[in-house]
Amino acid sequence: YSSRCSKDQKNNFIKEMRDLKYRKLSRNPWGIHQKILKLVKEKETILEVGCAAGYISKELSKKGCKVYGVEMNPELAKEAKQYLFRLIIGDVENEDTLKKFGNLKFDSIILADVLEHLKNPGRILKRLASLLEKNGKIIISVPNIAFLTNRLLLLLGRFDYTAWGIMDESHLR
Repeated sequence: YSSRCSKDQKNNFIKEMRDLKYRKLSRNPWGIHQKILKLVKEKETILEVGCAAGYISKELSKKGCKVYGVEMNPELAKEAKQYLFRLIIGDVENEDTLKKFGNLKFDSIILADVLEHLKNPGRILKRLASLLEKNGKIIISVPNIAFLTNRLLLLLGRFDYTAWGIMDESHLR
């Protein structure tokens, strides 16, 4: 965005970019959303952690999957609910959140751009692994710090966090 924009214009732009991130499925065949969808077989029982507005869950439901979700943002959860068999509104880092699924086991657990927001991702992954069926899998995506733009900025001595994107300031360091 241009330096000629007002502070309100910049803030509105940032809000629109964040909204797009949590509400829109990428149709790019080489993008992570499409790769995740290909990794899930038809009619699986799925847990999507950080399901946002449900755009991935919606596509999984079309494949006949029974999709469960965890989302900590109530506004996004309200949008996602229509695509989920069951939704837990809560923080996955809170032990009580996952306990709400009882003895349920999942064929696949998806964490799409979630781990980088967690204080202790290793502990959460161990807890999630206990919710998998015998041959179940955890599907994870994280931002690609080696993306060309980031490499070029590093060559210039820049490692700046931004309001959104790969270097999103909400990512824990």
